[in-house]
Amino acid sequence: MRFISVFFIGFILLFNIQGNQVNAKTNDPIRSFKITLKNDGYVSLNKAISTYENKEKVNVLIPDIPINYNYKVGKAYKNELKLIWYDLNSITSNNFILNIKPAKKKEVTFLPLDKSEKVILKNGIEGYFFKDNFYMFAFIKDQVEYCYTLKKSTLTKEGFIEIANTFN
Repeated sequence: MRFISVFFIGFILLFNIQGNQVNAKTNDPIRSFKITLKNDGYVSLNKAISTYENKEKVNVLIPDIPINYNYKVGKAYKNELKLIWYDLNSITSNNFILNIKPAKKKEVTFLPLDKSEKVILKNGIEGYFFKDNFYMFAFIKDQVEYCYTLKKSTLTKEGFIEIANTFN
């Protein structure tokens, strides 16, 4: 009988400790968010870029972003790379998303050109600005198509153009 009591108490303690570990994950929204991204296949920005460059045999350019972000992740898909900059202080608000893929044509395909405003960047490359419930800017450089998005923007069209001019 004593063995059963000790076993039962040990089992309850073990279950309680495991339960507390689970609760620690769910009670910390930032940790939970990072775990979710990792489970969805997101890795560090540099690792995602390196994986994609090796697979697609291209050099990926990254812009200077004039907004404060403190967490950066990426995911290499079959023919596309998705990079996301987050501000962990406001995870759901305004993150910067950069999609990259090989340019199969000489025309931007990430956004509707007929609803976009054409602009010329400092290096003479054509870019396209799209504004709806979110803001997008797309262009092709060195046979790679870039498109970045902000859900709601504190940037003007000129701010989006400035970001495009920093891809080096």
